[in-house]
Amino acid sequence: MILFLRNLYDLRSGLFAHTFSNSNKACVKAIKYFNITNDNYTEVAKDIFIKSIYTLKTLEKVFLRDDQNDEVIDLELKDLND
Repeated sequence: MILFLRNLYDLRSGLFAHTFSNSNKACVKAIKYFNITNDNYTEVAKDIFIKSIYTLKTLEKVFLRDDQNDEVIDLELKDLND
């Protein structure tokens, strides 16, 4: 999961947040990790979205569960400000 998130960050950073450069080794590595080619953008995007949802659900289960009630703790913005 950490490897996925790290490569997702490198991909975002190298392609969308900054101008792409072949010298950006982290971005090139992320492109290889996700197997991105000129003709499979849609499939890769779908796979990234599915894995991202799975990752978020896993993190939710680990960090936002109440052990006694096994319910997701509802965090609201107002709770964070108190």
